[in-house]
Amino acid sequence: MRMAALLGRSDLVLDLCLSRFTLPLRNPRADLPNSKVLGSHPLMVSSCIGCPRKLLEPSIVLFLKGNRTTPKCKFSRAMLEILDKENIEFEPVNVLADDDVREGLKKHSNWPTYPQLYSNGDLVGGVDVVRELHETGKLREELGLTEVNLDDRLRELINQEKVMLFMKGNPQAPRCGFSTKIVDVLNENGIKYGSFDILSDDDVRQGLKKLSNWPTYPQLYSKGELIGGLDIVKELEEMGELVSELG
Repeated sequence: MRMAALLGRSDLVLDLCLSRFTLPLRNPRADLPNSKVLGSHPLMVSSCIGCPRKLLEPSIVLFLKGNRTTPKCKFSRAMLEILDKENIEFEPVNVLADDDVREGLKKHSNWPTYPQLYSNGDLVGGVDVVRELHETGKLREELGLTEVNLDDRLRELINQEKVMLFMKGNPQAPRCGFSTKIVDVLNENGIKYGSFDILSDDDVRQGLKKLSNWPTYPQLYSKGELIGGLDIVKELEEMGELVSELG
């Protein structure tokens, strides 16, 4: 969903400077008894001419009284403090600068007070809702800001195929001599394997070295377990145990 920045001009609601967007609003209490889910409402907003294009689609927008540095009510101040503690980036909109916006948004969101926090066009709620989410540790998740744990991601990659090779480059175009040699060994022994180019993702490159306690690449895994690097793979081949070890 797309939502443009309201920058304190009444013609932003009545007129469109750049483009039109419908602001779909979701009542954060829709999962509670006797509540209703709001559909898309024709509250059209846009950015003023000359404003940066990146402001046209902020993922998190806070409608408050005042601004970041000078909130005009204690509830707006409390909301800013919570977002600051959570280190959440957002686009602020001062509803005191435009009465049409101030009154219109309350009607369309079915939320009578300010501040109001939105994530990707959906109403999260006011300060009480946000405070509760903050205290229960669920605010970032509600805003879609949760990050995948790196160790979980690495284990998922390791188990992506029965045999996984983490290398520099890919089997068709290895980017170092060691990666070239291990690819040759695997291909010569008819071993089917998946691969991941660690040069394409530095988080994976550095994280996997720590997780496996193995400082160099390439790294070969079988059934989620580290087999080793090129030297170990060559030793297993010379002993005639490579295929069985990876089986």
